[in-house]
Parts: sequence; structure tokens; C-alpha cells
Amino acid sequence: MEAHHTLRAAIVASLVYAAIATPAHAGSLSVGKWSTEESCRFYVTEWEREVAVASGSSRSAGAAVLTRDGAAAARRSSSQSSAAYLREWGQELNEICTQNFPRIRSTLASAMASNGAFNPGDGVFTVEGSLTDIGYESSAYGSASSAEANDNILVTVTYQVRNAKGNVLYGGELTKSFNVATLIETAGSTFQSSQSGRTVFSQLQSEVGFAVARQVLFHFEPLRVVANDGRAVAFNYGPPLIPMGAAIMVSGERSLQPKRLIVTGALPGRAVAQSPALASLADVTIGSAAFFAEEEDPYASQEVIQGGPLP
Repeated sequence: MEAHHTLRAAIVASLVYAAIATPAHAGSLSVGKWSTEESCRFYVTEWEREVAVASGSSRSAGAAVLTRDGAAAARRSSSQSSAAYLREWGQELNEICTQNFPRIRSTLASAMASNGAFNPGDGVFTVEGSLTDIGYESSAYGSASSAEANDNILVTVTYQVRNAKGNVLYGGELTKSFNVATLIETAGSTFQSSQSGRTVFSQLQSEVGFAVARQVLFHFEPLRVVANDGRAVAFNYGPPLIPMGAAIMVSGERSLQPKRLIVTGALPGRAVAQSPALASLADVTIGSAAFFAEEEDPYASQEVIQGGPLP
């Protein structure tokens, strides 16, 4: 009888320890299906059509640049060669589409697990999504002594976070832009870069995966300031979700205007940022929420000069 009581006490003790060690609201967050709104052939056809239209517009823009150093001719040549290999990318696009964008799904899964232990709350949640649009954008600028042209891929996706019953609890839409070719010419120099189709589509899927992961994770556990030494602040997420050079907006207690910070250092689970102008961050409160600016967001590249009282 005494041995029975001893065993029972040990079992009760182990159950109590397990209850303390196990979070009261442990849940899981995983990646579900990823598809397209239309057939893969539809997106390939639209891709080829937009490439043709954009490349034609680029040639017109380049021809309109009347320079003394031949920049217009170089722009036309670049546009024509870009259009040639961009049309061939339809095969790459069709391949990743029929495979339901494997790189998006794998990057999304890895990104959501990259910040260590994460508890979305009580329940089982799944992130699903679909590609709604993909296109090609070309822009050109010219002056009397220089010319610049850029070719970009634009992709739009929607995503939803569902619970175990399939109900949508959270969702959104985002558009990512990815540069595939750049040409810069001046009177004395020329710079040109381009990438292969497989490389571009692989990197584009990764960018989409990271962007969706940020929006989903920041919904459950917002991006916040966790430390501040007056010159730089640290956040509760780190690489690869928060990459070096990224722009993050924070607010101060003594100013209504948000402060734009640039990530200058990172450790696992923590990113550190400071003002490009080395402005004081002493009024940024620990625990306050922050906003991550994607590369397409105006805050990511636009410098805002705050006015002050005139003397």
C-alpha cells in the first residue's frame, strides 16, 4: 500500500511539473497549400504580353532620349536583348506555377521558424495563399548627358491564416517588385546588370515568402522595441526576417512624426537600428510598436526632412 501511495505521489508530482513546464496556450503555425487564382497558362500568356508591351515602351522612351554620347542607342539595344530572354522565362514561370511555388512555401516555413520559439496562441493555424497577378515593368530616364533604365518583375499575392476549422482569422495582400535588369550610362561610363530567369524567379519567391512571414508573425507578435541606449534601439526579431539595411519606423514620446531607422546590426532574434542622421532616440519607449517598411514602401527609400522654426 505504501508503494502504491509513493507511485501515485510521483505521478501527481510529474503531472504538476509538466503543467508548469508546458505553456498554457501552446499552439502551432504551419504552411498550407499555395496556388493561383487562374490557370498557370493564363499567367504565362499575360507575362509574355506585358513583356512585349513594356519592352516596346522602353524602346520608345530610349529613342526619345537625345544625347550626344549614344545613350539612346544603348538603351534600345538593352531593351531588345532584355525582351528576348524575358520571353523565354515563360517556361520557368510555368514550371514553378505548376509546382505551386515551392520556394515561397519553403521560405515561408523557414522564416516563421527562424526567430526561435514562437507561440501563436491556443490552436492550430495554417497559412495559405495564392498568386493573383504577375507582370513586367520597364522604366527609362534620360538627360543631355546620362540615361538610366530598369526592368522589374511585379507579383501580387493574397494570404490567409486559418484555424483548425478552416475559418479565416487574418489575411492580407501584398505586391513585391524585383529588379531583373539595370542600365546606367553617362558620358564616360556604362553600368549594366541582368540575371537569369531561374535565379530571378527563385529569389522573387524568397522575397514573397519573407514578406508574408513578416506580416503573419507581426500579427501574432508585433515588432517592438526591446532595448534603447539613446543612439540605437533593438527589436524583438532578427535576421533573416529583419535584414541589414532594412527601414523601420518608430515613434517617440515627444514627437508626432515617426522616426525612420536603418538596421545596422543583428544577432539571432534581435536587430539593431539607428537614425541615418544619428539623431537621438532617447524618447523611443521600450515596448513600443514599430513598423517594418518593405522595399516597395515609400518609407524604405524616401528621406523625409523635418522642418523646424525659423530663427
